[in-house]
Amino acid sequence: MHPLVAGALSNLGLLYYNTGDYARAEPLLARALDLREGQLEVRASAFGRDQPDVVRVRMQLGWLYARMGEYARAEPLLRRA
Repeated sequence: MHPLVAGALSNLGLLYYNTGDYARAEPLLARALDLREGQLEVRASAFGRDQPDVVRVRMQLGWLYARMGEYARAEPLLRRA
């Protein structure tokens, strides 16, 4: 999959998040995080494990879960971010 797809999913998920449509935001941000973490494995040896793109999506998904009241799901993501 093209590397820009994760960014597009993240942006669309954030748009839904900002408009309060959490049901649409969650699967997009979750998929973006999966893709970013997959890309991270490829780039980790060259750039390190805490890439800003991965950290940003972890934070976005963590905030989403917190806003939805799903604190048990939010906490590990926000702690890793």
